Amino acid sequence: MSPELEPMQRLVLWLLAVSPGGGMLLKDMSVKLVPVGKRKILATQGLTRETGRPIYLELTDLGWLWCQEHLTESLNTRSPRAQSVLQELMQVLASYFKSQDQTVSIGQLIQQARQFENLQKATRHSMVEVEQAIKSACLQLGTGNTRGRVRLANLRPLLSDFSREEVDQAIFAMEDNGTLTAMRLDNPDEISSEDREAVLRTPAGSESHILYLQGENSCQLPL
Repeated sequence: MSPELEPMQRLVLWLLAVSPGGGMLLKDMSVKLVPVGKRKILATQGLTRETGRPIYLELTDLGWLWCQEHLTESLNTRSPRAQSVLQELMQVLASYFKSQDQTVSIGQLIQQARQFENLQKATRHSMVEVEQAIKSACLQLGTGNTRGRVRLANLRPLLSDFSREEVDQAIFAMEDNGTLTAMRLDNPDEISSEDREAVLRTPAGSESHILYLQGENSCQLPL
């Protein structure tokens, strides 16, 4: 479950998202969170990372995921920086359409998004339903062995009743609440073409090929 944030905390995350590289020096940020603890909460919840002196503030994978999951949520703040976030997002879109070599226009993009949205409304399953299916598939692949490693390449075919987005979002949610952990295969020789096809990518580009469930009656991976 995504943490509840105050409007100014949400604004800080979006300012980082539209900044080059997803971060900026704290001293250059025009939005200040007072008291300082409100900024520290973002790091404590794993949404941001603070490094160096002067402090460099950047989004983590979880922070990027938060932005993706809250695209339709109002910032609900009177700060003038909220308007600049929208302008910078528009600039990102403009740069994309100038640089991409496909025939997609902004009109096509909007129409495709609307069609996808309507399809999702018609076929969407509850998060609980998807999570339960993931747990059952994991146990099935482990044939009752609670220490069996589960490859996403083997897991996805058992979840064909759900869209890939539903499965990915459920895995992210299960990671967030501590139900499972997704990891990449570090040895390139272990990664097959099926693993590459089934890969789970975070909004920041991190990849996972395997997972394990935590807790009683779970599939766990020996590290």
